[in-house]
Amino acid sequence: MTSSTAFAALGVPPQVDAGLAAAGFTAPFAIQTEAIPVALTGVDLCGRARTGSGKTLAFGVPMLARMDAANAPRAPRGLVLVPTRELALQVAEVLAPIGAKCDRRVLAVYGATEGLSVKVIRGLIEAHLDALLPLVEEYLPAPMLAAAGVPDLREALAAVHRPVSVAAALEGRARLAF
Repeated sequence: MTSSTAFAALGVPPQVDAGLAAAGFTAPFAIQTEAIPVALTGVDLCGRARTGSGKTLAFGVPMLARMDAANAPRAPRGLVLVPTRELALQVAEVLAPIGAKCDRRVLAVYGATEGLSVKVIRGLIEAHLDALLPLVEEYLPAPMLAAAGVPDLREALAAVHRPVSVAAALEGRARLAF
């Protein structure tokens, strides 16, 4: 039996609450206490708080809670936009252990650096897909990729260069701004 946290009183589902407990989060901070119950209802929400005040859980917990694991398998079901690679990694580091406890996978994806545009990177991947496959497979064998939810490496790499409409992905979904 998993122990409950004070997040449960905010309406956080048991699976997500178990993830919070496993990750060592036991009691919400002020921004979390105010934002989580509102965000769980699915309305748009804008929150503002100082660095280190708990904003990542304030938006991340409702996002994880509102995802339906059976809905659109192998497709993104949540999107967090942040301005830097470091912040993307930090958000993923906080949310990944919680997500793992409720069958949600968290992945940090960040853009180009040092002047490389996304268009250039897409072109490189598309042009060199056959050369990339053996290199990636050398460092990430098929069983490891399958365990990470990537059974078809060619399909996964090819998906990187498919254009994605952020507006279409967010249509009809709650937006949280922190």
